[in-house]
Amino acid sequence: MLFSIESQDEKSVVQSLTSTIHNGTLLYGHLLSMSLIIIIVLQPISTHLLKMKRSSEIFLAGSALICLAFVLVYMGVGYLGWYGVFAVYSVSEVILSPKLQWIISNVPKKGLRNTYFSIINTSGNVAFFWPWIGGILYERMGMSKLFISVSITAILAGLVLMVASNKLTNRLRADMVLQDSEISPT
Repeated sequence: MLFSIESQDEKSVVQSLTSTIHNGTLLYGHLLSMSLIIIIVLQPISTHLLKMKRSSEIFLAGSALICLAFVLVYMGVGYLGWYGVFAVYSVSEVILSPKLQWIISNVPKKGLRNTYFSIINTSGNVAFFWPWIGGILYERMGMSKLFISVSITAILAGLVLMVASNKLTNRLRADMVLQDSEISPT
């Protein structure tokens, strides 16, 4: 679902900016450049700082920032407001990405990791469907209901990631204890 939100955002924002703001395509280029700079600068810093935080705190903060970005879009931000939306969304990616990568790399057993990564990466190939589906949902549900459903989805995704991270951490700890008990002489 996170892939669908991201692809919906990437395609629909360009169309929205072009239709509502003069030089919307140029603004989108500036927004992507700013987002890239934020991610490049903050990613190493956040990775170091977030090592000391619990997964639940990381996922709640990231999900809350994604919801805040959607709230700002829903409020109808102007030209300068889009910079704030993209800054908030970029910071949420900086917070969530390292933990998501950790989960993806540790979920499968060692022999299945390549297959798992292939499936995850291939799922991005259908991203071109999401703007079309988003348009249908917008047309049928209206902006208010769509906004509420996207916000709930972001919160639920954060909760699912929290649970997955906790279970994965417990499994990895159990595996380490098992390995230690097999190695130690008795």
